[in-house]
Amino acid sequence: MRDEGRTILLSTHVMEQAQRLCDSVMLIHRGRKVLDGPLAAVLGRADPRTIILETEEDAPDLTRLAFVEAVEQSNRHQEIRLVAGPIRRICWPRW
Repeated sequence: MRDEGRTILLSTHVMEQAQRLCDSVMLIHRGRKVLDGPLAAVLGRADPRTIILETEEDAPDLTRLAFVEAVEQSNRHQEIRLVAGPIRRICWPRW
């Protein structure tokens, strides 16, 4: 189909699936486009040490965890940056 100039729209939450099937991707968050472009370029912009966490209640303070470098928090949304290097074991404290 590519050779015929056709485009297929695939909606998925599974990045491995998009990597197998797509040449370019667009990431949408809450109805807004946040990334768009060739797959390799989009993957190059991703930071593998960053986790986005959204909770139904106010999220606990994660800055005291040894493997967390920084947290940007806004109510129930947290952007968590992990420390560099391997994390061998994660033990969640009791809140």
